[in-house]
Amino acid sequence: MLKSFVLLIFWGVWANNLLAQGTPVESATDSAQLREPTLPSLNDRRIRFLALEKSGFRKRMRFYIGDEFHFKLKGEKLIQKGTITNIETKSIFINGVEVQLAEIQAVVLYKDSYFLAQARTYLPLAGLAYFMMDTFNPVIVGRENLKVRAGATLIGSGLTLGGLLLNLLKKRTIRLNQRKYLKTIVDY
Repeated sequence: MLKSFVLLIFWGVWANNLLAQGTPVESATDSAQLREPTLPSLNDRRIRFLALEKSGFRKRMRFYIGDEFHFKLKGEKLIQKGTITNIETKSIFINGVEVQLAEIQAVVLYKDSYFLAQARTYLPLAGLAYFMMDTFNPVIVGRENLKVRAGATLIGSGLTLGGLLLNLLKKRTIRLNQRKYLKTIVDY
């Protein structure tokens, strides 16, 4: 344990020295030429982000320029999606088209973890494979004739149905109201 700790320290110091060799050394004349930091003026363009304020574990969800944004407008049934190209005080630009924040009725969030994606893919396949193996394996071995068992059907269909039901968990629609709302925030 001590030997590996010493080796780890040695490699860390060696890597630090190696990285420091490529950095130029600052002279006294270079540091005299540096300007004093100034506060940014109000005319500078600040980075804005779109915030979805809501209750729950994650109180604020942030959307930046370049993020994909899925939403539903008031009076429409279709979910629209696009890339955020600009964020203003009371509106956002999706693919160059201005959308007022007051016109957005709902925000659609797609959460896709690695585990859920794998389960959605492999559980239906596992259910089908279980049913097929339990049905055809005794025939191939030569022990029995072709017979469908109730247990194999129940387990196979349960795995398949479980995988298909996981598709419902990947999409979440948040309807906007007084407690759940969109606003733009300047990020300094």
